[in-house]
Amino acid sequence: MDFKNELYKQIDKNNGILTTAEVTRLGIPRMYIQTLVKDGVLQTVERGVYCRSDCFVDEMYCLQTKYKRTIFSHDTALFLHNYTDRNPLQYSLTVPSGYNTKVLGNKVIMYTPSKKTFLQ
Repeated sequence: MDFKNELYKQIDKNNGILTTAEVTRLGIPRMYIQTLVKDGVLQTVERGVYCRSDCFVDEMYCLQTKYKRTIFSHDTALFLHNYTDRNPLQYSLTVPSGYNTKVLGNKVIMYTPSKKTFLQ
């Protein structure tokens, strides 16, 4: 199996984005990611997320790709639905109760839904 060609197919399929989880799922050794980074084909966006070097890095897409259990909310959701034309200074995410929010650091504003929200 030609691992590099498989990676190129996956990158094209994902519009220029590649994650370590996808590479592992495909059974491709992770060292090929670093080879593509050294060759200048990929750039590291953040740990576990890579983007083609000639692509625009969409931070929202990368956040959603890496942290699948989060959703954009509040002012970020308004922006995504074109209810405001202001770019949010920090992205607002709602995370499930008990989610490890330390991995997100201070890049985003995090909210956790209360039980009262679901009782109404």
